[in-house]
Formats: sequence, C-alpha cells, structure tokens
Amino acid sequence: MGYAKKETNRKPGGQMRRKKSEYGIQLNEKQKVKFIYGILEKQFRSYYESAAAAPGDLHITKMTPLGKVRQWVEQFNALQPDIILLPGDIGDDRAADIAVQIQELKKLKAPNGIFYCLGNHEVYHNAIEWESVFAGLGWQVLHNSGVAVENSGVYIGGIPDKSGFLINPVQALKNAHQDEYRILLAHEPTVAA
Repeated sequence: MGYAKKETNRKPGGQMRRKKSEYGIQLNEKQKVKFIYGILEKQFRSYYESAAAAPGDLHITKMTPLGKVRQWVEQFNALQPDIILLPGDIGDDRAADIAVQIQELKKLKAPNGIFYCLGNHEVYHNAIEWESVFAGLGWQVLHNSGVAVENSGVYIGGIPDKSGFLINPVQALKNAHQDEYRILLAHEPTVAA
C-alpha cells in the first residue's frame, strides 16, 4: 500500500512555497520603513547605529536567576547604545515578587534614555504597578504618548499592549515635529499598522 503523489494547483510544478527566512522578513520590513519614510540606505544605517539596543520579551519571573538578569544587563550595556527601547514583557510576575531582579535592570545605561511600553504579561500582573516600577527606575514609560529625544532629531512614541488598554498610535506620535524621525514602540507592532 502506498501513497499517491500529492499534486497542487497552487504553484506550477507542484512545489510548495517556502517560508521566508528571518533575514528575508527583516529585509522586507527595512525596505518598507525606507519607503514609508523616504530615507536612503546611508540614513537608515545611521539611525540604526544610534539606537542599537531593543531587547524585549525578557519574561523575568521568580524563577529567573539574578545572574541571568545581570548577564542581560551586561550584554546590553556592552553595545553602548545611545537609547534603549523596551517593547514590553520585561516582567512576567508580580513586581513585588521579583523586586531583586528588577533592581538589577537599574544598571542599564543609555545616555539618551531608556523607553518602555507595556507588554501583555505586565498587563496580566497589574499594569499600573509595572508602569510605576519602571518609571521609578528612571525609564520613560510611554502609554499612548511620546517624547522627543534631546538633541537627536528623534521622537519616540509608545502604545501599551492591546490586551488591557485602548491603543492610540496617532496620540502617541501627535507631538512629533515634521522634521523628526519617528519611532513607534509597541509590544505587538501589527496592531499599529
């Protein structure tokens, strides 16, 4: 007993379309950004190099060893970023239960600031408390709001995760000047599109 050869009319030759590689997805997104904002490759590279660190989805819990958090902080700081963008899901527990690990994040360094927006896991564990904790670390918490990065020509807006709040990307970017490069920080970027 055998299996018949599966044929498809989806593509000539019967071959299935391959899934795009991670590189292919990133290249496609970069091309979209360049087209939407009308910037050249050299300008894009300059913007990218100045905002080098964008860690997200750390999911720090009671089970996350302090040494692991310390290692992440050292890795991010080694990049010597001008700014750090944190698109949510940094904490994945009650803030009080992981206070020691969170205090380690206070050692993150970026001369032009650290910018954060809520992820769904912070929403699950008391979003308002998390925003307060991160603001207490000196981070700029963006909740349907934005801020100009001093002397950079960059404006960063941020929206919370849709699982707990109404999102308003227009509100987040409304105070950006026409000549500023705008970045929208979102845990789930597809909701802003």
